[in-house]
Amino acid sequence: MIHSVSLQCLILTLSSFITGYQHKLQEITAGHVFPLECTLGDMKIRWGSEKQQELDMESLPAGMKIIKQALWFLPAQPSHSGNYYCSSWSNHSKEHNAMANFSVAVTNRTSSPQTIHLSRDRNGILNCKSNYMTKIFQLDPHPHVSWIKNGTLLKGNSCLLIQNVAESDEGEYTCSVNFTHEGNVYTAAQTFRVRTHYATIPQKPRVVKPQKEIHSVTVGSRHDLNCKALVGTDQEDLVDPSRIYWLVNGEFAERDSKHFISSELR
Repeated sequence: MIHSVSLQCLILTLSSFITGYQHKLQEITAGHVFPLECTLGDMKIRWGSEKQQELDMESLPAGMKIIKQALWFLPAQPSHSGNYYCSSWSNHSKEHNAMANFSVAVTNRTSSPQTIHLSRDRNGILNCKSNYMTKIFQLDPHPHVSWIKNGTLLKGNSCLLIQNVAESDEGEYTCSVNFTHEGNVYTAAQTFRVRTHYATIPQKPRVVKPQKEIHSVTVGSRHDLNCKALVGTDQEDLVDPSRIYWLVNGEFAERDSKHFISSELR
C-alpha cells in the first residue's frame, strides 16, 4: 500500500475530554521497584485500594509511596498484591471524571519482555530509559545500569548499541538498574525480546501535485494550496517519518507568518 500526504493551509483547534474507565493487569517482580502511573491527564489524582478507600502518605503500607501522583512500590513485596485504583477529580466537582483500576500481582517471576524489531545489517539501539523506567531515571539521573543477554553480561549504559544487527543478535536482553533514593539503594529492571528482519528499502518520495500549476487569486482573500506526495510503503517501522515543506520564492513558508501549514498522512 502507498501512503499519500495531503498538505493544506488550515487552522485547526483541537480539544479533548477525559472520561471513562480503564483496567490493567500488572505483574511486578518481588524485590524490584515499580511505579504505577495514573494516565488520566493533569488533574488532581487520588489513589485507593480494595483494603482502603483512599491512600495517602500517612496510610500507605510499608514500602509504598506516592511520588508526583504515581504510586511507587519501593520495593514490591508479595503483601502488596491486590487491587488499586486511581481517579481524577475536578476542583469544580466532587465526582470523579475518570477512573483506572490496577490488578497488581507481585511474584518471583521476571516481568514479561517487550518485543523489539531491529533491521539486519544496520545498527540497533535498546533504550533502558523507556517505558516506566523513565521515572526511575528521574529519581536518580545517574544510576548503575547493567545489560545481560541470555545470562551473558554486556557492555552498555542507559542505551545498548548493537552494531550490524544479525540473526544471532536475537534473544532476550535485560537492563538492571541500581539507583539511590533518599539514601536507600533499590533495583529495577525491564526485559526486551529482540527479533530481527531484513529492512524494506522505501521508494523515493514523489510529488504527485501540484505540477507547475498557475492559480489566480483575489488580493486580500484566502487561498488554499494542496500538495500530494507518495512517500513509501505502509510499514511505519521501516520507513523514516516524512514531512512536506513549502517554498515561497525560494524561502521556507514557515518563516512567513502569512502562511499557515497543516499536514495530514493518509
